[in-house]
Amino acid sequence: EKFLQTDLVVAFVKQIGKMGNLKRVTFLSAERARSPLENMFGNTEEEERRAREDATLSACKEVGAECTVVRTGVLRGGGSKSDCPYNLGQEVYMRIIDSVSSIEEELFDLNQRGAEVTDAATSTVTEGGKFGGPFGKKSETARTTAAAAVAEAFSAESAADKVVDVVSVEGTESLSSAKWADAYSSVAVK
Repeated sequence: EKFLQTDLVVAFVKQIGKMGNLKRVTFLSAERARSPLENMFGNTEEEERRAREDATLSACKEVGAECTVVRTGVLRGGGSKSDCPYNLGQEVYMRIIDSVSSIEEELFDLNQRGAEVTDAATSTVTEGGKFGGPFGKKSETARTTAAAAVAEAFSAESAADKVVDVVSVEGTESLSSAKWADAYSSVAVK
C-alpha cells in the first residue's frame, strides 16, 4: 500500500482552506502489514506516518479547520456480507481470484463487527503493544469499520480535533452513530 506524501496532504489542506470552505478534515492513517524482521530493525514507516498526521493537524489548525485523525491497524475484510453501509458489494468481492482469501475476509467481517476506539496518545493498540510485540499478533481493522469511523467523524461533534486508534473487536453488530459519538467523546482533544 502506498501512502500520500506529507507535503501533498498539507498543500491540499492549505489550498482548500484558503478558499474558506474547509470546516473539518478527517484523515485515515492505516498501518501497513510488516514482517517481524521489519519490526526488529526499526520502523521508519511508523515515523513517517506520525509525521504525516502531525503535519495534517498543523495545517488544519493553520487554516482554522477541525481535524480528526483515525489511526487503524492493518486493514482487512470489506466483504459484501458485512452489515456496514460502506461496503463495496458482492460484485466486487466475487472477482477475487483466491476464493479462500475472499472467504477469510468475509468471515473477518462477520465476526469482527465491533470497534475499540482509544486515545492514540496513550494507546499501544495500533503498534501491537497489547498484541505481543514484534512477533505477536498485530492489530487489525476491518475496512468497513475504518470507513465508518471516518464517515462518522465528519458528523460527530465529539470527534473534532482528536487522534484516535480504531481497531476491530469481536462483535455481532457494527457501531451505531450514537455509539461512534460516545466513543469519540471518551477521547481527549489533541
